[in-house]
Amino acid sequence: MARDCFGWPVALSYAFRNRFIHDGEGLPPDIFKGPAAVATFCVSDNGWDWITRKVKEQYHVIESQTRAPEVWPWPKDDLRDVLDICHREMDDLLAVLVAAACATLEAQVKYLLSPS
Repeated sequence: MARDCFGWPVALSYAFRNRFIHDGEGLPPDIFKGPAAVATFCVSDNGWDWITRKVKEQYHVIESQTRAPEVWPWPKDDLRDVLDICHREMDDLLAVLVAAACATLEAQVKYLLSPS
């Protein structure tokens, strides 16, 4: 369920994170259209193609695996807008997971404390 509803934004955010934290921005292809200050977070076509291909191949998700109301492709003129969508979707996923955990705990407590 989580992958079907949230797989794309979670994997996309994770791939960008890994690119900047582990791989290093200086490796080809450049993610931005130029030096960060000049590009103002505008993702290059090569960078966008690379990251979406990586998400599909490495995390085995597709663009339709999201509940985001924004139509794909999401705007690549500012990576911060893309990450805002991803993080909003991750917040929704975490809310679902916490609610499910609480409901499971409640059911277990009721079961354990109910008279036999």
